[in-house]
Amino acid sequence: MQSGQQHRVRFSIVRTRSYNVVDELSMDDEPDMPPRRSLGWQYTERESDLETALAESLKERNEKYNRLIIEHMMRAEQLKAEQERIEEVKKKGWKLKAKRMFKSLGKGVLEATSKASFAVGTTPYG
Repeated sequence: MQSGQQHRVRFSIVRTRSYNVVDELSMDDEPDMPPRRSLGWQYTERESDLETALAESLKERNEKYNRLIIEHMMRAEQLKAEQERIEEVKKKGWKLKAKRMFKSLGKGVLEATSKASFAVGTTPYG
């Protein structure tokens, strides 16, 4: 073998195997444990040229990322709506407490002024 020569390898065909996934039921004492997952014996085999395989892989990856982004946006919108609902409940709760406080305060002021005016009316100076 000569040290100055370059060797090149070229791949033109891609073979892929897709195995089925099997959920194994747990026989342990803990029924809350999720089932274990493993690969089954059945598979499908595909063969395609390198460019097609790369294009399909890129398309699948883009679809997966788009799904993840959409799911994230939906979760963020749900979280925001929940936070707004909680804030609204807090505001309503505060308003209700303030209303009750002013209502009872108003009753106390009315009672105090009615008693005070009665007291003022009965003084020898007035």
